[in-house]
Order: sequence, then C-alpha cells, then structure tokens
Amino acid sequence: MKLKAISAAIAAAMILTAFTARAQEDVPFQNGEKITFVISYRAKMIPQRDLGEVIFKTEETSYKGTPAYNMSAVARTLPMYRWVFDMEDSYMSTLERRTLRPLASQVRIKEGKHRRRSDFTYDWDNGTVTSVFRNLNWKQDSTRTMKVQEG
Repeated sequence: MKLKAISAAIAAAMILTAFTARAQEDVPFQNGEKITFVISYRAKMIPQRDLGEVIFKTEETSYKGTPAYNMSAVARTLPMYRWVFDMEDSYMSTLERRTLRPLASQVRIKEGKHRRRSDFTYDWDNGTVTSVFRNLNWKQDSTRTMKVQEG
C-alpha cells in the first residue's frame, strides 16, 4: 500500500515548510487549526475506497519556557481496513514562535508489526541537533549529534 509513502511525503512537506518559513507576525496558520485529508484508493475494477486519513493540527504551546507552536500530522488506516494493514504514523515538530526555528521533532511509526521512533532536539546556541532513533525490536537507542546552521 502507498499509505506510508503518502504519510511520509505529507510530513516531510510540513517539516520542510517549517524549516524554510520566515519569521513573521502573521503566520499561515492559526492556533487550534485542524485539517483532515482522506486517503483513497482506486483500481480498474474496484470502486474508490477511503482507506485512511491524515490529520494536521497546530497549537500554541511553550517548550522549556520558550513560546512555541506544535505542528503535528497523524496518518492512520481507517478501522475497517486495519485487519489488512494497521498503520498509525505520527510526526510532530515544535517550532519557536518568534523565528519558526525547530526546537524539537518526534516521529512515531507503527506499520503492521514494524515500530520505530525518532526524536530530534535542537540546540541553536551550540549549533547542534541530537537525534535518538530506536527500532522497537532493538534493545538500545542509537544517538547521534550533528552540526546544524540557520538558513
């Protein structure tokens, strides 16, 4: 199924938009905004079926005392199709409200028996981002710190 590819593409677009957005007074979203997309499938001899949904949400919050936005996307298979392919992927980015720079991101993947998670924490004062990845079949996390720069 193409559900995981669609959800990954949508989440990537959301995160890339956040990275390239300019700091401004008027952001292109509102606190509490929620958009739901239905994922459909259609083949030659099969009528169109709604198989899943992707829900985008925005909300104002604070992150370690800094005013921030939480931007999230959750893609899931509709209940009547979960016996065929059970999927619930979630992506969340926390952005500094003034500059729209990322402060933290989370990815949670649940696709059939496959489970993994990734967490990213940005340290703009030191120019680094730390990622913690775990395939939930492994017994330990994989941690990596990388350089990051604005722009």
